[in-house]
Amino acid sequence: MARKRRSTRPRFQAETKGPEMQMTFPFDDTRIDNAKPRRDSLQRYLPALLAQHGHTCYLCGLDMRPATDPLHVDHLIPRHHGGANEWNNYRPTHAVCNIFRADLMLDDPRLPEQIAKAKVKLLHMRTFPKEKNCIECGGDISNLSPNRWYCIECREIKNKAKKRRWYAQNPGYKGRYLRQRCATDPAFHARKKAQASQYARRRYATDPAYRDRERERARLRRVFIS
Repeated sequence: MARKRRSTRPRFQAETKGPEMQMTFPFDDTRIDNAKPRRDSLQRYLPALLAQHGHTCYLCGLDMRPATDPLHVDHLIPRHHGGANEWNNYRPTHAVCNIFRADLMLDDPRLPEQIAKAKVKLLHMRTFPKEKNCIECGGDISNLSPNRWYCIECREIKNKAKKRRWYAQNPGYKGRYLRQRCATDPAFHARKKAQASQYARRRYATDPAYRDRERERARLRRVFIS
């Protein structure tokens, strides 16, 4: 049986003419969202946008340093609020400012507070530049932009230690939260119960002191019931 040949006709074509970007379709298709470029494809317009709008972030007002600062191409009117993928709607900005802004409009009263946090974060990143190697284990972290001093494994260990310290300082929080969540979410209750039983079986098989203690508790329980 002959294999059916797949069509090689492109779904859409993107043509770039000077600063204007025009989308042309070979056929009538109402699902236009599929033709809009992804965020990572917008980075190729960054040099032209910097040449047009200058090297000053339109959100925080600080200078943009392409050699050291992570930069994004942001939408002046967010996509969430109907902004289009057009050249006039693109602005170069710091990646930190873009992340803290999220989908807020420029006239949103919450935006100044978010940009103030972004500015503090940006100045902190400039004061303490990113390391090339993890300061704990020495592993390469040059390709891990979110982790500036630790690799993923060391960061997870530090986060777990930080969580344990917080729970030790707030002893009633974890139990109260778990009781409330288990009372209102049956699926969460069943999952936690299964995790507890799995942990108990593993510890029972590897910890003699825990095994003896559980056996004594079971004996006392039988005595009490009888």
